[in-house]
Amino acid sequence: MRPVVVGDSRRNIQALPSGAQKLIGDELQLVQFGGMPKDAKPFNGVGSGVFEIALAYEANAYRAVFAV
Repeated sequence: MRPVVVGDSRRNIQALPSGAQKLIGDELQLVQFGGMPKDAKPFNGVGSGVFEIALAYEANAYRAVFAV
């Protein structure tokens, strides 16, 4: 299992609606266990190993960017 370091992003994630928190948390947990979420795609312009999770929840869009 890979460690997850959230840092200041923890407050940003906690500010999301609880359903969106759960969806993003589940996707990050999948990454932690070595998988790749179906909603993840490479985040261009930053470098290799950086991915973005983009999801829709209750007519709003949320995204998280992470590095592996």
